[in-house]
Formats: sequence, structure tokens, C-alpha cells
Amino acid sequence: FTRIVGDACRAKTHCQSRKLSMALANLYTRQRSDSVSAGTPAEGDLAWLYATTPPPMPSKVPTFMRTILAPVPRIYRPAVVHAVFPALATHLHDVHFRYTDNTLHEATLMTVLMAGTGAGKSSINKPIEFIMADIAARDRHNLAREADWRKALETAKPNDKKPQRPEGLVVQMIDPDTTNAAFVLRMRDAGGRFLFLQMNEIELFDTLCVRPNSRQQFQIMCLAFDNDTYGQTRASAQAVSEKVKVHLNFVASTTEIKGCRYFRNVLLDGPVSRLSFCTIPEQVIGAELPVYGSFDDLYANRLRPYIDNLNSASGEIVSRKATLLAQKLAAECKDIAVLTQDRVFENLSFRAVVIAWLKACVLYVANGAVWDKNLTAFAQWMLRYDLWCKLHYFGASMQREMNRQVDAGTAAAPNQLDLLPEEFTVDDVVAMRISLHSNIRVDPMLRKWVERGKVERVDKTQYRKLSHEKATAKKKAAADRKSKKNSEQNMETDNNNTLNDKQL
Repeated sequence: FTRIVGDACRAKTHCQSRKLSMALANLYTRQRSDSVSAGTPAEGDLAWLYATTPPPMPSKVPTFMRTILAPVPRIYRPAVVHAVFPALATHLHDVHFRYTDNTLHEATLMTVLMAGTGAGKSSINKPIEFIMADIAARDRHNLAREADWRKALETAKPNDKKPQRPEGLVVQMIDPDTTNAAFVLRMRDAGGRFLFLQMNEIELFDTLCVRPNSRQQFQIMCLAFDNDTYGQTRASAQAVSEKVKVHLNFVASTTEIKGCRYFRNVLLDGPVSRLSFCTIPEQVIGAELPVYGSFDDLYANRLRPYIDNLNSASGEIVSRKATLLAQKLAAECKDIAVLTQDRVFENLSFRAVVIAWLKACVLYVANGAVWDKNLTAFAQWMLRYDLWCKLHYFGASMQREMNRQVDAGTAAAPNQLDLLPEEFTVDDVVAMRISLHSNIRVDPMLRKWVERGKVERVDKTQYRKLSHEKATAKKKAAADRKSKKNSEQNMETDNNNTLNDKQL
């Protein structure tokens, strides 16, 4: 019995199983439901974490978000909510928010929409188009200025003075098929403003990478979230040689299979936790086609005051309610992590809280620095929705990868002889090998232990450990026998050589 308990204690356990976590969560949910009125969800309810569908969007949303979603069919609204934030945040320039750990963050928001083929991923396009209309108009003007400069440069005679590149060529909406030099140049020209990418397929992000198999696209995602520096150094005077801070927001769409495949090699490297994910539930076969409202001038006019608030903001934005929101979201995630003992959830929750908090801050600025009464509950839903998507698509794969890395980093295998009692049988050895998930063929190992003086054979199936003194004496006796045998063989060889010499 003592040996069995010892084997159980030495068994590798990295975290609770998903089933055990679910059982504890359900028990916790039932306990919490007793403390709230009927029909009112408990604040600590964990049913959303293990549900087969993402958490439903609250019926009451902030006023600005209600304006954005007005023409959008109900089934697409959760995806549109998450997809429009990178476009909204792109309007902010030199705006910082102070997190609870006293660090300043800019509104770097990157969203990936993962849904099945024909699910309606294009539903995010029109809201983003209207939100980015003012930036797109300025970009067209600056691109025309740049085209005129290029034309003048190409038509200039060899002896003429070359025209200088115009100042203030801020182009924020860039094409995914952009070279590394052009990407760095656009960031320099933007002067700290966000560049914006919209991709129908996440694979298009790879075109920003000029070195094959370098995973540079994932590095850019991480650098963007951290507002870290990026650039290139070239010897030529004509080449772009710059080092700038990465300001990049993007929205990408992909199918669920492609999305999981795209991130499968970087699950624990940081990109997944720095992005926001959303989805569109699969409809039943034969469902009615969702009908859109009107995206017209009236829609644009309703958005304009909120967009103007984003454009006019600057400096550090302080909001006590935003700080309280961040503390509340972090505390909720901490409680869930302690309850479920889910390491994957805990690792994903750290940045997910920051992302949800930043989205709430963007809505706060767009609303004229007025905290909407529905914003706190809405931010809590955005956090849960994002975490549900990440766990649904990547949770199991991240757990397997985490277990594999833990196994690879563990200490050397235990001394298997120490795991056995002083006297043991072959069955004891087999049981011990099974507990270590090792090959159960034990005969070769036992023979080696006997040869090396570690154990001695009592009978056909019984063995006994040898003390250090006995093992040393047995090993010395074996060495003496081997030495004596070698001496006899050498003597016999010498005698044979002498006889051969005499015959010759």
C-alpha cells in the first residue's frame, strides 16, 4: 500500500482535467444561483465557460455601439462588435490609458473573425467602411500626392534637381501586400498614428514577411500589442533605414480550420493571447437569409459625432470607472482560474482583460468622456466572449503543447530501483513500470541489475536489493573473476606462441 501511494504521489500531474474543472464549475454555479433572484444570472456564473456556443450579447448595449449595430442583422452583431474596434482605435493618436499596474497602454486592438464557409463573414465590411471613411478620404489625397511625386521623379532629366518627397504623407490604411521597407516607411510617415489592415484571409498577413519561414508576421503582432520598436538598417543612401514604434491595428477573417492551422505552431508564443477572436454561429439548415438595414448618409451622420470625439482626443485619458472595471474583470478571471485550476485559462485571461478594458476605454472616449451606464456589463461580456472563442478554438491544443513542454523540461527519470521495496517480485517491477508509463519488458533490466550487483536473485520470481557493502563486494568479486579469466587467457596465449616458436 505504501508503494502504491508513493507511485501516485510521483505521477506527473500538470493541471486538473477539463471534466473535473467542468464539474467544479457546475457545482459552483448551482451554489451561486441560490444567492440571486430567479431569472437573474449570477455574477460568478461559469456556465458560459463550458457552453457549446459563445455567451449571448446583452440586450442593453452602449449608445454608440447601438448606433453601429442598427443596420446589422442580429446573428452577426457579436462578430461586428469585436471587428469594429480596431477601426475605431485607429482614429486615436497619442492617446494613452493607464492600467491598474500603472503602465500606459495605447489602444492596440487586433481582431480575427473565425467562422465557417458561408457563415456571413462579410457582415463586418460595411460598418468598418463607414467608420474608416474619413481616414480613407485623407489617404486617397495623400496617395495622389505621392503618385504625383513619383511621376515627377521619373520624368526628371538626369541633370535636373530631383524633387523632394512631400511631407505629411500619412497613409494609415495599407495593403497587406506591402514590402518590409514600405511598411517601415508608412509607420514613419504616420508619426505615431495607427496603421490599419483589413484582410479577407488571415494568410494575407504573411505577405508582410520578406524572409520565408521567419515567422516575422507573428513577431509584428506581438510588437504591435507591446508598442515595441521595429525597423531595418540598410547601407544604401536610397534605401529605407528606420527604426520606429509599431502602431498597427488589423481585422482578419478566416475559416475555423484555416485559423486553427495558421496559429498551431505559435500557440504558446504570444500572438493568440494578444489578439481578440470572434465567430458567427452556424445556422440551421434552411434558415432564413438575414436582412440588413440601410448603410446610407443618415447612418454616416449618426456615427460622425463619435468619430470626431476619437479624432480630437489626445494625451492620457483618466477614468476612475475604467480603472474599477479593469480591477473587476481581473478579479473575476482570477477567481475562475483558482476555481478551475486551468493554467491555459489563466494565461489567456491576463491580456484578455487588458483588451476588454481597452475596448471600454475606446467607447468611453467616443462617447465624449462620459461613462455609459451599460458599458461595464458590456465590457464584461466582451471579455467572456473573447475568452470563450480562444478556449474553444485553441484551448485543447494549448493544453497539449503545455503538457509536452512540461514533460520535456522535467528532471531526469527517477531511479527505478529506489521505487521498489527491499524484496520484490517480477510483478512488482511490472507495476512500477506501468505507473511510470514505461515499457513493461523487465527481463533485460533485471539481468543488468544482477550483473551489476544491484540485486540478487532469490528464486525464480523473487529478488532482493543488495546493500552498498554487498554490492561493492560482489562487484569486486566479479572484477577479480574477470581479471583472473583474462590472465589465464593471456597465459594460454603466451604458451601457444612459445610452442609455435619452438616448432619453427
